[in-house]
Amino acid sequence: PLNWGGDFAPVTLTTTCTQRLIENRGPGPLIIRGIILSGGHALTEGGAIRSWSAPLALDRVTLKDNVSGWGGGAVYLKDYPLSITNSLFENNATIASPSYQYPSGGAVYFWNSDVTIFNSQFNYNWASSNGGAILGKSGTLDITASWFDHNKAIGGGAIHILDVKATVEQSEFSHNMAQGVVGAAAGVGGGVRAECSTVTNWENSPFFTPDCKAEFTDTIFFNNTASDQGGGLCVWQMIAKIEGGQFVDNDTPGGYGGGAFYFRSHGPINNTLFHSNTAGAFGGGLYFDSNGYLSAATNNAFTENTAGAGAG
Repeated sequence: PLNWGGDFAPVTLTTTCTQRLIENRGPGPLIIRGIILSGGHALTEGGAIRSWSAPLALDRVTLKDNVSGWGGGAVYLKDYPLSITNSLFENNATIASPSYQYPSGGAVYFWNSDVTIFNSQFNYNWASSNGGAILGKSGTLDITASWFDHNKAIGGGAIHILDVKATVEQSEFSHNMAQGVVGAAAGVGGGVRAECSTVTNWENSPFFTPDCKAEFTDTIFFNNTASDQGGGLCVWQMIAKIEGGQFVDNDTPGGYGGGAFYFRSHGPINNTLFHSNTAGAFGGGLYFDSNGYLSAATNNAFTENTAGAGAG
């Protein structure tokens, strides 16, 4: 493997030009340690790093103020594993252009990859379309002891995953926002939007792809906002399990499920607190549509949740 950086004072790699900082085409793994990557600007994918054909590992790396015009303001990865440890992603963005109308993944965009994140922070990242901090399409996503704060997008203020098997443990989503565009797109999943596109039969259960599911354990959703659905969490067409969670002060001013929203989805919710969440329409704490259901519920608390049209 190729190793960059080390245990000395951080080295900063930056640019003032419209160019990507690192292009990784393998054939061996690329490991980056203890450096700062800032100011990268790619017209397509990966403002700081684009990794096409080799595994990528980031350890004690800061990626800030990077921009792309299509996917992954800081990092774009396809088909290979990505490991992020003890790292900071801050103020990265994907910005729409005439060539790319729906850029996603303000900090990270992965496609058909296995991604692990440990003890890392994603703050103030932004996407013009989906996934303010992370956009994932197919693969796996494992997050432990990490923080997502003040990220923003249309769908998935912090994270938007599609056809991804996800596990989130001991992490926190706070002050993230999914802000819709009037007449164009709904703001869905202030903290996280998790969905599956491969469901084929709504009438028979189980009707979900086994590898398209999400589990949230000992994870906090605090003061996130979605303009239309799922202030803290929005689940579409998949199985989602919540264990030991907290949904506090989340809001969906124009819609449903201030704490969490389930659309054609189901799963168990146990040992979880829903407190002081609000919805403009229905389901201040939790909302299931007519095709969804709660498969199991034990030792949950719903306190001081409110909804404008009922079912607080």
